[in-house]
Amino acid sequence: VAIVGSKGAPGASECAASLAALAGERWRCALVDLDALGGGFDLRLGVDPRQGSLLGLARAVASGDGALGELLERWLAVCEGWPPVLVGPPDPEQALGELTRPGAVAATLRALASVYPLVIADIGFLLLEGAEAGAACRVHREALVTAHAVLLVLGAREEQLRAGLTQLDALLELGIPSQRLRVVVNGVGGPGATTRNALEHVLGRQLAERGFALDAWLPWDGRALARAQRTGVPLAAARPRGPYARAQRRLLDEFFLPVAPAPRERKLRLVPPAPRDEEAEEEVALPWRS
Repeated sequence: VAIVGSKGAPGASECAASLAALAGERWRCALVDLDALGGGFDLRLGVDPRQGSLLGLARAVASGDGALGELLERWLAVCEGWPPVLVGPPDPEQALGELTRPGAVAATLRALASVYPLVIADIGFLLLEGAEAGAACRVHREALVTAHAVLLVLGAREEQLRAGLTQLDALLELGIPSQRLRVVVNGVGGPGATTRNALEHVLGRQLAERGFALDAWLPWDGRALARAQRTGVPLAAARPRGPYARAQRRLLDEFFLPVAPAPRERKLRLVPPAPRDEEAEEEVALPWRS
């Protein structure tokens, strides 16, 4: 699942962290920082990306190293309140040369998914850059095209909404099928945010013109934010019963079937009936009746 935002800091990285934290309570899940412009999970977790990062996994995959599980156990950052996190490269600009090789990002994500069946990736917002796509754009685009589902996070402020709708158009230009795209609004009711009534009126019409409907409203939760800043955990983990966490759980339920389909067990095969014999159907005199 790829989480992408837009300009204006709509809260996509926090959404990815919280969604992964909640998913980790149910399934084997990993969070990966795929912001080629430089993410911030290493700072929040207090880990050194030189001890293990996305770049290390990409190199291991390129070299054909078969011990990915053992390597990931050393490279993944594990902290209380967080799912296992694969942080970004220590120097994103220097890492772009290796990550922009055709298929490198896709192979890295597939390798991570072979160990952690559910991978939630925080993707950088840069998708368009002039006439030719730069290195960071190519990394982000390949990650988005590889993902089974893409979640676009819009901010609730006016300038964030404009940037978010532009980002939605960019995602459609990449050829991502509409059935794989989800759209949510984050920070509803927060400082400087547009009122929900205005959002429903304006955003509903804009999305309808593009053939979409809003999938979730993520409310502003000031108490969760204060606890998250104090404890260093994602918002949903900081206040599990708060409105933000409840909305995230509902959103998570929308991504997956309520019950995993189980294959039917092999049943006993019946022996087909023997063909009918017309002569055998004639009445035969029984010995005790003669």
